[in-house]
Amino acid sequence: MEARSSLRFVGEWEGKTYEDKGTILTIEKEKLLSYNYWSNFSGVADVSENYQIVTFTLEEDNGKTQLNRKQQNIRSEEAKLHSEENRKTVLSSLQELVEKG
Repeated sequence: MEARSSLRFVGEWEGKTYEDKGTILTIEKEKLLSYNYWSNFSGVADVSENYQIVTFTLEEDNGKTQLNRKQQNIRSEEAKLHSEENRKTVLSSLQELVEKG
């Protein structure tokens, strides 16, 4: 399903306020979520070519659900490392939430 709803991630990271914004690109219920976003932390202009694209997919694997994540248009090694740290934090929190039921 094509989607074009806007989204915002607002919070604090290492004592600094951030606001990431973007657009939900595609949603397939219980299968896929894809969105683009730009962060004021990125140090680049708020223009479409600077937006990263994040895609989450859910797949069944021997009776278990596997969550896959793909991130595109990462502009530097530093941004890639930051993204990986953020991914670990988000997935750890998600796992904790899911396991609580």
